[in-house]
Amino acid sequence: MIRGLATFAVRPNAKLSMTNTPARNLAASLNSASVNLSAALCKEDFDSNGELSSPEALALNSALDGVLCAACKDSGFSGEKDSMMEFVLNGKRVLLNGVGSMSCLETHTASSFGKRTAAFLTRGTFIDRKSVIYSPLFDKNHLHSVVSNIFVNSKLNETQKLIKIATWESITCELISNHPELDLEIPMALAAGVSLTKDIVEAPPNVANPSYFASIATDLGREFPSLLKTDILERSECEALGMGLFLGVSRGSSTPPKFIHIRYSCGKPRKRIAIVGKGVTFDSGGYNLKVGPGSLIELMKFDCGGAAAVLGTAKSLALLRPNNLQVDFYIAACENMISGEALRPGDVISASNGVTVEVNNTDAEGRLTLADAILIAQDRENLDQLIDIATLTGACIVALGDKVGGLYS
Repeated sequence: MIRGLATFAVRPNAKLSMTNTPARNLAASLNSASVNLSAALCKEDFDSNGELSSPEALALNSALDGVLCAACKDSGFSGEKDSMMEFVLNGKRVLLNGVGSMSCLETHTASSFGKRTAAFLTRGTFIDRKSVIYSPLFDKNHLHSVVSNIFVNSKLNETQKLIKIATWESITCELISNHPELDLEIPMALAAGVSLTKDIVEAPPNVANPSYFASIATDLGREFPSLLKTDILERSECEALGMGLFLGVSRGSSTPPKFIHIRYSCGKPRKRIAIVGKGVTFDSGGYNLKVGPGSLIELMKFDCGGAAAVLGTAKSLALLRPNNLQVDFYIAACENMISGEALRPGDVISASNGVTVEVNNTDAEGRLTLADAILIAQDRENLDQLIDIATLTGACIVALGDKVGGLYS
């Protein structure tokens, strides 16, 4: 890799050690001067005079030597949504996070709390301290979101988020909640997959090309040799399988395509699932070139988002180790570029099942690569379920906005 571009390599997550502790143990958890504390407070924790009133808030006040009430009153902090207050007490660094009314508590609110906590814990020279996260407000689903977002965002340097430079290697966290039975391995495993997916999508297209995807798939197989088996097909092998749609899209690029197959298998499978991800690592549109200020051609590295999500899912699955399950992951990774060899509007090409397709728009490349990948997935296994993940059309964003994805079955 070219020196300087190494900053875009997939980096290991920070060594985050997290335990789940009952809320009644709060005082013991804070019985040290060298502690980072991030706490969530809602509007219902305060009475009409702005005084702390709920049992959870009063317990926190007591654990902080009775100064929290005065600090909130002096600063005007009252648990309003997205409000924050940070202070130092006898060596303890404290961050209060307002989450608004309990009746309006959402997953997004828990996610924001996790992100703020991660930024707080990794800031400055206090990284190696014990960290306590006080969140008795949240139910199990919200706690999953809190833990996942702490894990995903803790590897980001606040001033260099785009190049993913980790600012620390390890940290010990204690989650104080009303659900000490919650298994933290689940949100941690999901977060590891999300983190990998984000690293891939954020890398520039001259780095995150088909070979890059193949190398990550190979690395996953090496990391989990008893659970994941990886197979990478080169152009000649794809030609032998008759994958004319996939190879037609890749014709215009000097970067060779890669057809990636990862199999997760644990125990005797009672269910067989295939997950196919769109892996166009850069989409110029081909001869139907993306032009004009609204074309977003400079952002078309994100057309590999489905494939990145597939790799992230494979990692999460290997960490969770569900038994009696087989999942096959497929990625047809290529670029959609322009050259003398590129696909032309009006060309007729053949899919792996022999069906011919007339290409009237070379910017409709995603359905071509996915078609061959889905056909291969169907032919190889007697599947119970097949899922494809793709950034297939901007019309989905127009219809649904940028907060949710489209799901069709």
